[in-house]
Amino acid sequence: MKSYSEEPWKGEPKLILGIDLGTTHSAVSFLYLLQGDPQVVRRVSKWPGQDAHKDHSKIPTLIYYDKNNEPQCFGAEAVTLDARDRAEDEGWSLAKYFKLHLHPQSMRTQDRLTLYPLPFGVSLSKIYTDFLGYLLRHTRTYFEEHLIHGSLIWEKCSTNMLIVLAHPNGWSTREQNFMRQALMEVGPEYKNYQTTFVTEGEASVHFCMFHTNMDSALESHADLIVCDAGGSTVDTTAYHVEKTSPMLELREKKASACIQAGGVFVDLEWERYLNKMLSIAGLEGEDLKEYLGNGLRDFEARAKQEFELSDGTYYVDFNDRQFSKDKIGIKKGRMALKGSIVQTFFDPIVSSTIRSLKQQMQGLKPQHLILVGGFGESKYLRSRLRQEFEQDGCRVAIVDDSTSKAAADGSVIWASKLSVVGRVTRISYGTVVRTRYDPFNPEHQGRKVTRGNGGYEGVAGKWSEIVAEGVTLNGQESARRKFIKSYKPGKSSYSDLEKYTDEIWVYYGAPGTNPGWIEDKNGNTNPGFEKLCAVTANLDGKRAALLPRTGADGPYEVLEFWLAIQAGGTELCARIEWVEKGKQQHGPVTIMPEPIDPLPNGENVVSS
Repeated sequence: MKSYSEEPWKGEPKLILGIDLGTTHSAVSFLYLLQGDPQVVRRVSKWPGQDAHKDHSKIPTLIYYDKNNEPQCFGAEAVTLDARDRAEDEGWSLAKYFKLHLHPQSMRTQDRLTLYPLPFGVSLSKIYTDFLGYLLRHTRTYFEEHLIHGSLIWEKCSTNMLIVLAHPNGWSTREQNFMRQALMEVGPEYKNYQTTFVTEGEASVHFCMFHTNMDSALESHADLIVCDAGGSTVDTTAYHVEKTSPMLELREKKASACIQAGGVFVDLEWERYLNKMLSIAGLEGEDLKEYLGNGLRDFEARAKQEFELSDGTYYVDFNDRQFSKDKIGIKKGRMALKGSIVQTFFDPIVSSTIRSLKQQMQGLKPQHLILVGGFGESKYLRSRLRQEFEQDGCRVAIVDDSTSKAAADGSVIWASKLSVVGRVTRISYGTVVRTRYDPFNPEHQGRKVTRGNGGYEGVAGKWSEIVAEGVTLNGQESARRKFIKSYKPGKSSYSDLEKYTDEIWVYYGAPGTNPGWIEDKNGNTNPGFEKLCAVTANLDGKRAALLPRTGADGPYEVLEFWLAIQAGGTELCARIEWVEKGKQQHGPVTIMPEPIDPLPNGENVVSS
């Protein structure tokens, strides 16, 4: 155990859990903060199924389900020989790589990826709930067994427990809401716990400051890159050191990058190759399945970790000394692989990682590149990054701690320190509006024209940007834009004031490609746009906020309001603001996950 702060905790007793549910491995860390005590990060270990002599804190992200879709074993237990035998005998199904199913469409379309199917009849939300429940149950057991008065402390601190969930840089509100709902389904007590989110990139930089001497090596106004090469994503973030004393403060230099790459894709390349070789050797049916499985497990455990040089030879053990296939180089149960062949499994992923890093480094001269994550343990990846970047004066720093997960440790440190004071928006945020019709504007021609409550003709589907991609927002800083909604006096349209709702949309497309319209002339959503969430405000009884106007059809009233987005934190926050009797008012920060209902009929929003 190691204290990440020189000062003892001065606040009220607090318990923080950090969960990193990864594609291939998962982990939990925690902080129990007690006034006057050192601030110590502890890792949950001694997971069921682990060898007694091993004390690893990370476990495989696996669940076996029986024929009734009930979970039977998790994590390290799922890779035991006993579990595999029972699964075969009793017809269990394995949930693996299920995190890939939650990646947003914008990430999944980057690669032609064949997802492993989920067990038949088991939803992704159930899998997440089951696995989170397993992590939390063992965490509580470990906490109660390894801390003096652990049971009493857990009960006492559970009223203000904070759970921090780490996720890829490329995830946003939709994926956060999915995980929050899955956590709440674990049990009624989890509906009352505080839950927050941190990107794996930001958690990793806190992990590195904790586990290395990097914080003392950094200088004010220096730039650094953090690369979290994990199971299914490579998250890259560029930071500027604002100051190092009295405490470290970092600011994002540009929007963080997230590409669909990582260790699991090396496994998939090897699986394609091995499947082809075994088929050439004449294997099929159950024999093919058995030897393919043995070869996949051994490659991931040994050759994948050992590979560094293309001129070496690497071996894969099929756990059967009688198994020989000279045609494909298997003798006495072992396949000899030339390093040049193994390199072909790595190169597509390593090349994608280097391209992403170079994009983050454009216009910068970083002195440090910090590499973390499961795939970051690859000797070949480390070697390639050093060859690529150290010649330009960027030192590749590595945290050697293969038994842990950077994001789990980093998430709890992040929750207590919050060293990053400014973040850059990765995408553009805005909303869909109705705008005044111009018959001479080609973009308006061919669109459905409607008459609003003010008596003016308008067309819907226009994009109105609230905050652009690449904008730096500090902690609590908001970006806002003014909008107008019109009402006809005496009409029933006032009824929506009780729960006024507006939508937040995002644009994922490349800079300069935004067409300016969320909808095309047929009412279909244009490529690159996606409805992110909705914000609400209870304006019932707020008629004083309505302003009188006179239009082409006579008197009408308008509600002037602002949509405010706070994207400087790790979670998107948005709210509706308005002025009533000269005073600024605002609704609660309300973000509703998709799917959401469409806006009420008669909605007429026009940007001012």
